[in-house]
Amino acid sequence: MSELVGQLVNALSELVWDSAGVRLKIVLWAVLWLPALLSPLVGWLFAMLLAPPGRGSRWRRGAEALGWAPAVALALALLLRFVVFAAGGGGGGPAVWLDALSGLDSASAVRWNLAAALVPVSLGYALFFPLVCVGTGVANRMRRRSRAYRVPLGLLVAAVTLVGSLVSLIGLLWVFYDMDSQSSHALLDAMALLPIALIAWAIWAATKWEPLEQRQRADRAAPVQVQAGLDVVALWRSIGVLPRQGRALDKREGVRAAGPMVGAAAAAWRHAGAPGAPPGALDALFDAWREPDRGWLVPDLPDPTERLFLASALLLAIREHGIPCLVVTDRPEELCRELEQAMHKSGAWSCGPLVAGAEALRSAFAGGQLPAAAFLDVTDLSADGIRTLAGRRSDTGALWTRGVGLVFLSRVDRGTPLEVTHRAFVLQRLGLALRAREARWSVLATGFGGNRSRALVDKAFPGITVRNVPLAPRTSADVQVWLADPRFYDRGGDPWVKRAAAPVVQEQRRVSVGDPLGAFGRTGIDIWGADLHLVRDVALDGLASVSELDEAWLVAAFRSLGNRVPLEDDATHHALWGLKDNPVVRFLTRNKNLKGLFQEGELHPPRPLLGTDNSLVAKTHLEAALRECQQDVHSLEDVFGRALVEQVLGHKPSIVGHAVRRRPSQKQPSRVPLAPFRQDLAAATLRDTVTSKVMQIKHANSGEILGEVDRICAATRYYPGRVFAVGEHRYRVPFQAYDDKRDQILVEPVPPTHALTRPLLSIQVSDPTLVVAPQRFQEDDLSFHLATFEAMVREQVVGFTMEDNERSYEPITATYRTVVRGVFFDSPMDDNTLYHLARSVDAVLVAHLFAHEEDIEVFPIPAGFHAGLPHGFLVIDRFIRGMGVADALDDLAVRDVLVWVRAILYRCSQPQCEAGCPGCTPEEVLRAGRENRMGVVRALGVR
Repeated sequence: MSELVGQLVNALSELVWDSAGVRLKIVLWAVLWLPALLSPLVGWLFAMLLAPPGRGSRWRRGAEALGWAPAVALALALLLRFVVFAAGGGGGGPAVWLDALSGLDSASAVRWNLAAALVPVSLGYALFFPLVCVGTGVANRMRRRSRAYRVPLGLLVAAVTLVGSLVSLIGLLWVFYDMDSQSSHALLDAMALLPIALIAWAIWAATKWEPLEQRQRADRAAPVQVQAGLDVVALWRSIGVLPRQGRALDKREGVRAAGPMVGAAAAAWRHAGAPGAPPGALDALFDAWREPDRGWLVPDLPDPTERLFLASALLLAIREHGIPCLVVTDRPEELCRELEQAMHKSGAWSCGPLVAGAEALRSAFAGGQLPAAAFLDVTDLSADGIRTLAGRRSDTGALWTRGVGLVFLSRVDRGTPLEVTHRAFVLQRLGLALRAREARWSVLATGFGGNRSRALVDKAFPGITVRNVPLAPRTSADVQVWLADPRFYDRGGDPWVKRAAAPVVQEQRRVSVGDPLGAFGRTGIDIWGADLHLVRDVALDGLASVSELDEAWLVAAFRSLGNRVPLEDDATHHALWGLKDNPVVRFLTRNKNLKGLFQEGELHPPRPLLGTDNSLVAKTHLEAALRECQQDVHSLEDVFGRALVEQVLGHKPSIVGHAVRRRPSQKQPSRVPLAPFRQDLAAATLRDTVTSKVMQIKHANSGEILGEVDRICAATRYYPGRVFAVGEHRYRVPFQAYDDKRDQILVEPVPPTHALTRPLLSIQVSDPTLVVAPQRFQEDDLSFHLATFEAMVREQVVGFTMEDNERSYEPITATYRTVVRGVFFDSPMDDNTLYHLARSVDAVLVAHLFAHEEDIEVFPIPAGFHAGLPHGFLVIDRFIRGMGVADALDDLAVRDVLVWVRAILYRCSQPQCEAGCPGCTPEEVLRAGRENRMGVVRALGVR
């Protein structure tokens, strides 16, 4: 060791105290090598200037180019050395010019021929390394790909490689001064290349290092790995939830993408926790986000797929494009957490805070922070969120709002008709606030799809044209669907979904429970220590799922089966669906009718009801819009209508000034008058009622408020004897329950096994006003007329039904004005045929519209209801002033409903079914003895 140190000291002394010519050569040698040693830094700086935007800090994004540069530059440097030596022919090599400069004799040429081995290498690195980094940076910018490099212990690797480069440089000097002419030049090449390669690796490793605590958080948040090998079907058969010989309702084979997937979309999909290849919609939308004023609706997403799709889409928008995003969702904290986890997995540095909730958003703005994404639910957005976003022009909130580039809408068409209507109005107010702050944005929504859902987003953001974008999965899971045995419901005790999920979760498997109807609460189905996930949507998460559905949700769930992402171990997902037994359900679930309708394109998504034409609800939101920021009159008229704006602001609205803004109906900004800022108006609330005059539904014992109902309709909505459900709890309305002085209805709890009731209704329609003129529809042998009226509806509840029992009492009446849709037929029909048709349509409508069965009522009308119109039936919108039933029932929707009624009756497979039977005819028709199956079939075009 001492000899090695002594030799090193002698070499360094020789380097310093050699003759003037040698010192000159050493200086020239150092001048040659200095650019080579600095070439990683120079290439890194060039790559930083060319790095694609939106993927964390530039010094991290520029380092991606260094991943390829050492190997490419090495190959080019060695090629240059080979060319130079081949051209020199061995006669002194390229170092001859050094000898000529120093004047040394040929006796010293041996050592400098060794130096000649290093000259082309140093020149090659100095020239090629920055050029390779520039080329890689340009390629990254054009392709916008994100490589998910991960370097374990990156700082330690960086330190070791830096030390190693210095040691190798010293060793190079040692070899340079002690090597004789017989030694191999290859050793010199290797030692010369090592310092530059190690320095480049050190820079790249340090920038790609992920802190240990972030890795641990990402690992803890990783999805649960589901184990395979459990026979779920056998477990369900053993407890009686499946018949012994029952077959699956549907078996959906998954798809698998061929070959590895690369690119930004594939990386984001993987970082969001999804296996396999990303769906085609993610690639299509990724390139379309650059242009504002565009909208997309991705339909038919079950709960697990929607969560992964939104997380990956947000990751792409923020990381790749650097777009500030506003996310409107009913689960802001959950989605925010999933995006944060995806960010950590991707290794990207934060582009700004992720905030969930109005309070967190206000705190971020107060601290001068500009969020990368803000997550708000509709309640927060309506209460104070829009006003926070609008703010004053000098506020941080207004500055951030002006830069919003994407608005994400999750489950835009979910909920009751009133909830969907309120959501549409809140989004219209959001659009007004964004335009007031001169924002240019696009919209990405998820929902059930179809023309009605797309029109909902169109109405929510006027001026933005929305188109459907199918998910187009490249990888999907194998799914089997099973129908629960109806006898399993009646065993009492715990809810049937809990009893069905129990044997699976006891085997330490993940199970999701779907309750879109709100029939169960979390406490009612909770199993201690079990991985049980409750969603108010289509649940296809985990190894198995158990869901209670109605006809509309059956259609929506079936359409979404092909979009379910696969499990980590590629196991088959088993979905268990519970449905009430009725003619519509039997028609859909027998003889593979669901699959046939789907393949023929006749299984259309259920239509949401949207009551934006309801002036009572619209007025409330117009007043809220005037409180949120200074609106321009023309934009208010575009959204709410001139008549309503003049009603609220006066016939001649007072103008407080003018501004240059872009109206929803225009592409270019124009000078518009400004309406006064109305702080005196009451704050808007998202009511459960149409009007502000309500009656509260209270627990008779605890005084807990269970809900509200419009006072004008309270008597017939909460009729004496009614049994209704709130979560897993059930209540009964006793006689003498109304307290008019306190505006409340006191209800009593009953056991969960108590059957729900349906009212026995008698309806009269008077004072009709024609709103939409009659139009005739003809398709083959099916023809009918359509018309829309505003009318006074007087409904009477004369009793109620509970399972097979029926109770009658003195009529209870409610009168209100609403919108009715009339369907009229030229075909002759007697009273029984007309009644059978009307009740069959009422039963089938539940599968085509997202509404509760008591939100809509169908009853027959004889000829003469309106001049020139024959007999038919009226579809009553049982909301005051209507909630969009007439708009949803266009000619195509009515045609689909009538075709289903015709198929259910005509294809009845029950033997000796002449006038009607329980297999094809609604129960109330059979109870009244007014069935006429073949008469209805002939009236609908079957001869």
